[in-house]
Amino acid sequence: MAPSPLTRLLLLCFLPACLGTCVRAPQGPPTRVVGTLRYEQDGNVVSADVRVTPTDAGTPTLFGAPLLPLPDAGPGVYKMRREVNLTGPFDLTAPGPAGEARSVQIDLSPPRIDSLPARLNKRRGVAFPTLTRFLTEDENLILFLEPADRGQPRQILLQGPSSTLNFTLPRRALADVAPGAYSAYLILQQLQRDSTAHLDVSFQTEYYTTARPVVVTDEAPR
Repeated sequence: MAPSPLTRLLLLCFLPACLGTCVRAPQGPPTRVVGTLRYEQDGNVVSADVRVTPTDAGTPTLFGAPLLPLPDAGPGVYKMRREVNLTGPFDLTAPGPAGEARSVQIDLSPPRIDSLPARLNKRRGVAFPTLTRFLTEDENLILFLEPADRGQPRQILLQGPSSTLNFTLPRRALADVAPGAYSAYLILQQLQRDSTAHLDVSFQTEYYTTARPVVVTDEAPR
């Protein structure tokens, strides 16, 4: 039986209201995840500190494991420290505004320390291959020299962006480095940012390579 004119009129009045309030669920702001992450190749240890807003968005996960909340640091603050054999990019997952899980990929792009010469002469510049790709404007590479006698450590900075895969040490970079034995390692610093409609991520990451023994000399060229 066909609907009466009154029934058709009621349906026409109800339909726009339903389309405006029933079909389109309200969308909240994206979940924002800000933090720091450090990976130490010696021991394969990952340390992460994360803040999530809104604070009731839910618990983020790294490597498939939830981070631990830190109530003393305030709501929405989490921490992780665990051993991970890092072999490539990994996912950070956080709940979206509607409760669904959203993920972004983090890639630490580890530098190579094995090409660093075992002896560095203060009077000669040297360049050694260490990167697998050029540095971007959001990346820095640091050569950290820690004296064997536990004296004052030295840091030599290669600031991105770069147009070479080498770490270049001109004579002036070693001018204030005293001759002697050092433990050297590389630190790749990256600002990693990614965003979707439901997840906004900003991470400061640091990759520490294994240590390598190095001797700094002050020998006159022959």
